[in-house]
Amino acid sequence: MATELLEEMLSGPAGQKNKIQVNPAKMEHGVHHDLESFTLVLFYAAMKRGLESGAWDTHPEVQRIRKFYCTAFGGHTIDEIVTGRARLLIPKPDFLLDALDEPMFHLLFGCRSLLQHQYDDLHHSRKNEINQLLGNQQRKIITYGELYGVYKIAISKFFKAQ
Repeated sequence: MATELLEEMLSGPAGQKNKIQVNPAKMEHGVHHDLESFTLVLFYAAMKRGLESGAWDTHPEVQRIRKFYCTAFGGHTIDEIVTGRARLLIPKPDFLLDALDEPMFHLLFGCRSLLQHQYDDLHHSRKNEINQLLGNQQRKIITYGELYGVYKIAISKFFKAQ
């Protein structure tokens, strides 16, 4: 699930932070939430496959990658999941990106960049409020076109590697 939706769940009723009261009818669900979720599933699948296949067993950072995988995707509460997702962005997981082959690097690096822009925008709410007051309502969200651009680059790298 997209981080913005998870954080809405954490905010709970007005004035009662961390008292979870999920009301899906009140949540605004956009296409960018689905694209974010799909991007997160890509990270999960790529890391799971890399770890379970043994492809990274000889990589010097394999233990760090395992720990990172557990932190990013092993949360059981909404708060743990939100915290784990943030680890995909801050700090940038160079040790993971270095373990990837070129096509997968371009796919995950591109997806991470899209997530970074969307999360940055989400967490600059004051800037967003000011922009809306000024009539600048552009929000930086993941679009199909941007995600398709990332896929296109990764696929071109895949075919060059063949």
